Amino acid sequence: MMKRLRQALPSLTRNAWVIIISWILFRFGTYLSMPYVPNYIRMLCGSEAAIGIAYALNSFFIALFTIPGGYIGDLYGRRRIVVYMTWGLILAQVLLISAISPAMVLLYFILDGILHVYIPALHAIFADSLPEDERARGFMLSEVLPNLIAIPAPLIGGLVIAWLGGVKGYRAALVVTLSLSLMAASLRHFMLEETLPTALKGAFGQIAKDAFKKSYTDIFKALRIIGREVKVAIVLVMVQGMIVSTCMNYMVRYAMLVGFDERVWGEMNTISSLVVVIMGLILSPIMDLFDRVALMSISALSMGVGLFMFARADYISMLAGLTILNLFLMTYRSAMLSYMTDKVEQPLRGRISAVRLFLMQISRALGNLVGAFIYPMMPMYTFIIASMALLALAPLYAVLKVVD
Repeated sequence: MMKRLRQALPSLTRNAWVIIISWILFRFGTYLSMPYVPNYIRMLCGSEAAIGIAYALNSFFIALFTIPGGYIGDLYGRRRIVVYMTWGLILAQVLLISAISPAMVLLYFILDGILHVYIPALHAIFADSLPEDERARGFMLSEVLPNLIAIPAPLIGGLVIAWLGGVKGYRAALVVTLSLSLMAASLRHFMLEETLPTALKGAFGQIAKDAFKKSYTDIFKALRIIGREVKVAIVLVMVQGMIVSTCMNYMVRYAMLVGFDERVWGEMNTISSLVVVIMGLILSPIMDLFDRVALMSISALSMGVGLFMFARADYISMLAGLTILNLFLMTYRSAMLSYMTDKVEQPLRGRISAVRLFLMQISRALGNLVGAFIYPMMPMYTFIIASMALLALAPLYAVLKVVD
């Protein structure tokens, strides 16, 4: 494993390392506490439907603020928005820890969505920091390395929650997440460098105000420049995101429903993460050898199989289904980001990334709302329906070959 890891690392720049290390810190904290947030909502007397609504609101506000984020990143500089909004996320996490009602958790999800305005800029900095012939490898590493370090995080979180019990347990896990987020924010603040030499100067408040006035019109003009294959790819990404979102945030609730506790759910996530990291290290050196479109299609097909297995509700099937889903979410994302980077010219990447994220988050919001409606009535069939939809979607990626 270590030999493969060393083979995969030589081309990383300082900026890429700064971003990856910050992702490691955020990923560990996220895996430690966030898999249990749906239970936290229920513990604060929220309903099953409230879980889907909370994640739908989060996706909606991420979508709303993604477009100005891409505009700011491309025209005014990427580093500033990344640093400012990362610190804002720290304050939002404090609100989540101190929540005493589902309404406060909903407010956290709204703030978290708004503050993710920096995502297109961060993705653009990372893409700029990767050599052209190693992009898929680099994107894969950006998934594998954070996952490698975060392998024990879900189990640790589950054990802490089970040991302390109740709301106290969930808050203790969230405090650890906050501490790691503080480290990541400090790293980005002091170490991250700008990659866009034409970045303009100016007060961030005025920049943000101008962005909201101009960005929506300007950014969608960029869609007229890009090829049809990128437009079709964005549509497919939207559909895939909506399907997965109907059930993704209910996986922990389904595990609780069929008789597993937080400790077992954490154990499943840790084993799944270990397998995904090992497979990621095996695949990362050869990712650029695979056809991007074929890899996206195979990934969608495999995710459908994973969701169907998860619905079977026994330990082995749920563990296998969770692992297959996580593995092919990683390969899908790496292939999709590489495809988009290959097809879009460098000056437009921030804006096209913003458009893609905007539409993807809208589709996730819709998927979460569908899940909020379906899951309380028929938990198992929520996963089966999503599985069938992904199996039907997979062959449609062949359209990208026709329009290319």
